[in-house]
Amino acid sequence: MEDPRQSLSIVELQPIEHPSEAITRVLAPNPSPMTLDGTNSYLIFSESKDRVLVVDPGPSVSSHLDALEGEIASVGAKVGGIVVTHSHIDHAESVLSLVRRWEVPAFAHPELAHMGYEPLTQGHRLLGGVRLEVLYTPGHSKDHLCFLDPEGNLLSGDHILGRGTTVVAHPDGDLTRYLESLEKVLKIDYSTIQPGHGPSMSRGLGQEVIEYYLDHRRKRLAQIAQVMRLKERPVTLSEIVKGIYGDLKDPILWAASATTMAALDYLIRTGEVESKGDWFTAVG
Repeated sequence: MEDPRQSLSIVELQPIEHPSEAITRVLAPNPSPMTLDGTNSYLIFSESKDRVLVVDPGPSVSSHLDALEGEIASVGAKVGGIVVTHSHIDHAESVLSLVRRWEVPAFAHPELAHMGYEPLTQGHRLLGGVRLEVLYTPGHSKDHLCFLDPEGNLLSGDHILGRGTTVVAHPDGDLTRYLESLEKVLKIDYSTIQPGHGPSMSRGLGQEVIEYYLDHRRKRLAQIAQVMRLKERPVTLSEIVKGIYGDLKDPILWAASATTMAALDYLIRTGEVESKGDWFTAVG
């Protein structure tokens, strides 16, 4: 199965966009091979526009934080709180400084309660005066959440991206749970996907992308097993990575290695691979 976005023209993200009447997207100036165009920070306004929830405020870059505050001021809303889809630095680096600056709470997965975040439960629907349903979607990270607004816009964080595929990196990433979370979102009644990186997607395209993600992971698992069988001996992680991806350099090499290790963990759990120290052997 090919990536359904492959035939689409590349959309250049603007610094500030309005995917819906209640949502403003502010693009952080941190583009890279890992963050694509940069991190999408979202402002989710209440129906009356008097409250706003800041989702994934992103990196501690003064121009980006000024842009967030400028958009909030232009509407005249009061910040009710900050929410993060997960704790990775490109999404959450600025949270602590903004909590102090705005004197508001920060909400996140219970895994992050020790960091001062107020824990969110599955199905929680009202945050800082703004309606937003909480969905547990572990996999990319163990603390990953998605959020669904009343209009059906799904804020997917790094669970589903507007371009490319999500990195599920060992040890924080868990491929078993990631696949389960993809299946979960596939059954949700959403209208659009507003990702943590890349452009928005309609439901139709989003469903196709999720199916592609599932197919891509299954094929990669089969490819890893095939590389191991062809060696006809125990192999190392680096041998597997080179057999699949060829010669890579960081940060892509790191991502490929960590993703392959997460896949090996999955295959070990399913009994298709055995490990001994740094060596891996295909079973059967």
